[in-house]
Amino acid sequence: MDDVFTPLRSLIGEPRLPNLLTKVHDDELNQMPFEQGLFLIDAKAPSDPRPSWCCPDVTVEMKEKAHLWAVRQNDAVHAAENCDFGKSLALGKIKHTNLTGGEAAYIGGELIWLGEQEIIINGCSGRYKPQSALEIESAGEAFTYAGYRVWSTGYDEGTGYCFRFGASVPVEVQPK
Repeated sequence: MDDVFTPLRSLIGEPRLPNLLTKVHDDELNQMPFEQGLFLIDAKAPSDPRPSWCCPDVTVEMKEKAHLWAVRQNDAVHAAENCDFGKSLALGKIKHTNLTGGEAAYIGGELIWLGEQEIIINGCSGRYKPQSALEIESAGEAFTYAGYRVWSTGYDEGTGYCFRFGASVPVEVQPK
């Protein structure tokens, strides 16, 4: 199976160097190893998702278990923001640059697991944020092609930022 994130990479063009203006500690650039909780976003066989009319409300508990995700040059990865590896860092949690080792990436954000194959995503990354609504929409489509049912918080054209969890009603992503 082709990498489902290839069309997204093509849309963005070149991977972006991380925005390090907010970097406080050097360990924010430490590469998180797979054996410490970094996971590949693998394409899965689509399943019949549970029927629902709308996305469930995002709770505080769900936000506390959020993962960060990033589309890198050859793969896409995710990890729990508040994982043990993160607790060993100065800030007590991981940053997107821990998913990339500080290297360039195409896009990043946060995700919440609703089930094994159902997620809510946003593009909230201080390091690899989407530059347009089309980029976060394309990221959502890539996740659907990987076999996930995807909800997205969307993008605010006025501010140039994606909505955080709880700031908008997530909309189900429909692949084109």
